[in-house]
Amino acid sequence: MESELFGGIFPEPKNFYKEYEETTVVHKRTNSDEIILNLVSHHSLWAHHLWNASLTMSSLLEGELQDKFKGVTNESILELGAGGGLPSIIASLLGCTVISTDYPDEVLIENLEKNVKKNVKEPQLSNIKVHGYKWGEDVLPLLRLLKEMKQKRKKKENENKKEIDEKEKEKEKEQENENENEKEQEQEQEQEQEIEKEKEEDLLNNKNKFDLILMSDLLFNHVCHEDLVKTCLKALRLDGKGKVLVTVTHHRPWLKEKDLKFFEIAKKSGFLVDKIGTEFRGIMFPKDLGDEQERSIVNIYEMTLEEHLDVVNQEGIKQGQIVPRSVAHLKGIWHSVLHIWIYDYTKNQVLLQKRSVKKKVYPGLYDLSCGGHISSGDDILVSCKRELYEELGLLIKKSQLIPIFQMPMITKYENGLIDREIKIVYLLNWEQIKNKTIKFIDGEVEEMKWFKLEDLKQKFKESDPKFTPADPEYLEKLLNSIENFEKFLEK
Repeated sequence: MESELFGGIFPEPKNFYKEYEETTVVHKRTNSDEIILNLVSHHSLWAHHLWNASLTMSSLLEGELQDKFKGVTNESILELGAGGGLPSIIASLLGCTVISTDYPDEVLIENLEKNVKKNVKEPQLSNIKVHGYKWGEDVLPLLRLLKEMKQKRKKKENENKKEIDEKEKEKEKEQENENENEKEQEQEQEQEQEIEKEKEEDLLNNKNKFDLILMSDLLFNHVCHEDLVKTCLKALRLDGKGKVLVTVTHHRPWLKEKDLKFFEIAKKSGFLVDKIGTEFRGIMFPKDLGDEQERSIVNIYEMTLEEHLDVVNQEGIKQGQIVPRSVAHLKGIWHSVLHIWIYDYTKNQVLLQKRSVKKKVYPGLYDLSCGGHISSGDDILVSCKRELYEELGLLIKKSQLIPIFQMPMITKYENGLIDREIKIVYLLNWEQIKNKTIKFIDGEVEEMKWFKLEDLKQKFKESDPKFTPADPEYLEKLLNSIENFEKFLEK
């Protein structure tokens, strides 16, 4: 790199941007389409290069490096320090919702907008926005913009679907010799479509945060490492499914350790860091000094953020703090979990899951129908829907869940850990879902099995070793609720 960087973001001489010239580069995609990028010349923020790290990032998004990253399809993506915007443009062409950001400098942002408009056409153009953003600052403007983009996209998709549905209905009117059973199947299909809409809106979106954050060759700016991590923490979804992709070349090998300090800061902030590969791209700055092999390689890192939980008090009221799930368990911090019991009142039986033998706690034992933690930022009912889908493959409506009670519970484990949880308990009427197929999607469940209520009472009473331990007070409340199930139905 032609000079040593930088103090702050980034002081420049007065009238520094006066006489910029543009250069043009052409990138050929996997499908042979060309992306033409303008690059501003000799910019203090190094936006006058198409960086090798951006090329590698683009390959990752395209799915060219399947052994390292599967590619993208419809994720919500934030790119930091986008420069010419190649990864952002490719992500939008692949169907993602993208916010492409760089330092809020007029020259940079105008050039980035120009590149987007030149290479992305409708309908994809509606799914990418350019925004000036300084690392470490408030991410709420980005999240508001993302929410607005998602809403517009969803509205458009619904309008298109409505047109298709209306055409299908016209065809159906011409075939009115269907029997009653086929009509029931159609109604079931309509319900599935309605549930699928809900799933798209809130099941997979953790408070409209980003699924994926992209960082291409930003780590050489050492003074901004903490700000970069701060932005990632605030913008990434908190349910454990968000990722940060980092591509970096150590153009100044003698400063490699300083580059990598970014990951030390990220780890201290709760990120898990995994180096998933390298790609040889060649030297960008032949006149520079240092190990040529090091300067030729793009290193690829994937950062994941452990699921974060809201800290609550013993009444289940949020306290305005969030902690990683492991910390909540390690330190015995109060947090909320959900329990769902599926009950068939026509046969007076309860459906239980057998926990996977791979589970760390109570492997291979029978447990409640479905359960899990409530990720920070998620609505309780959204979490219920997510767990039912992930564990059992069931898509349901929120209105089908019947709240019965909540209670604080402290569990002490043999390894010394103390778990303090607010159990929020629901019933789910089997009659409403009996036509659905149970599928074990995330591998957490070995099997499902029906137990008569009387048999279940006996097994809990005897502390049957095939069942997870049950708190007596919890059991009493649960069994009382099940026995009075029809009263809940009336409500």
